[in-house]
Amino acid sequence: PRVHGQTASAQKKERDKTSWDKSTVFDEIESRTSKKKRRLARRIFDWAQGRGYRITWSSGKVYGGFFVQDGDQKLFKVTVGAQFGTRCPYYDTIVGADEWTEFQRRMDRLGLSFPDDRTSNREPNRILPSGDHDEWWQAFKDVYEWLPEHRT
Repeated sequence: PRVHGQTASAQKKERDKTSWDKSTVFDEIESRTSKKKRRLARRIFDWAQGRGYRITWSSGKVYGGFFVQDGDQKLFKVTVGAQFGTRCPYYDTIVGADEWTEFQRRMDRLGLSFPDDRTSNREPNRILPSGDHDEWWQAFKDVYEWLPEHRT
């Protein structure tokens, strides 16, 4: 006979996952890093939500966080370890070839190095800045407010 469904081991792994949400993610960021990084992560979250981006929560057992999505397109993620990251494939369909160099320059100001090859599978990421993050925040807004105007 054939058995359909999950094994007991798979079911246990599913139960062991953490259900991350707004309060658990921000509390964990503060616990693992600092209040300043929690505030910056929350600022990113509020900015994205205020612009109508969709927020989805990860479900990892140890490493949670949130993704900011434009429709089905994941723009970036923020993790409980205060990592800010993305993947090149998120942008190769958004940013045209003519705009890629400008996009690289803007992302570089965030500390994210994008390759010349738009179709690369690289996953640029960095730890959110400590201390005074006004310059980084301005660079963040410069990128993500510029993007909608320069879609392919």
